[in-house]
Amino acid sequence: MEVSEEKLAELLAYVSGRLSGSRRRQIESELAKDTELCDYLSCLRSLSCALLGEDYPELQKPSRALVRRVLKEVKKCTKAGDIKTGIATFDSQLLPLPSGVRPAKVSTRQMRFNTDQLSLELSLYPVTSASYQLIGKISGVKKEIRHAIRLQSGRTKLKCDTNEFHIFQMNRVPAGKCKLTVQENTKVIMIVELEL
Repeated sequence: MEVSEEKLAELLAYVSGRLSGSRRRQIESELAKDTELCDYLSCLRSLSCALLGEDYPELQKPSRALVRRVLKEVKKCTKAGDIKTGIATFDSQLLPLPSGVRPAKVSTRQMRFNTDQLSLELSLYPVTSASYQLIGKISGVKKEIRHAIRLQSGRTKLKCDTNEFHIFQMNRVPAGKCKLTVQENTKVIMIVELEL
């Protein structure tokens, strides 16, 4: 079930304590009957109060977009029994610029993906209108092991290894859909799907 913008706004009001009386009881009744709605509520609660607070109304819509994206990816992985696929928990592309800040001529993008045990942080820098430089860092891995990074975008295949700090860099990554794989020796430990 796809939750509407209005329903997410109501859940947000419920989380922040702005609902009262019959409307609050109605939401609680709906939550008791609908486990998927409870998942949305749980995800909204886990986001920081500052991000969803009334002081920052411009962040409410991007926050709801991130909640939708996280839940969609979690459900996809859960149905497949997949524990290796990284779930996007942050994407700077979703956030508006703070007031008074002019957009840069070259805009970068930061992303974070998580599995149960690993975290992958990516920074994307435009090189041309059709390609990026990608810099990444893996956390939650064994310190003494270097990892192989593989990226496939259409027919293009790129590969590199992490350094001793688990940082890697790829140049001329083509724009579009791509799949990034992290390997420990020959075992795949994380898979991430990107759209650049």
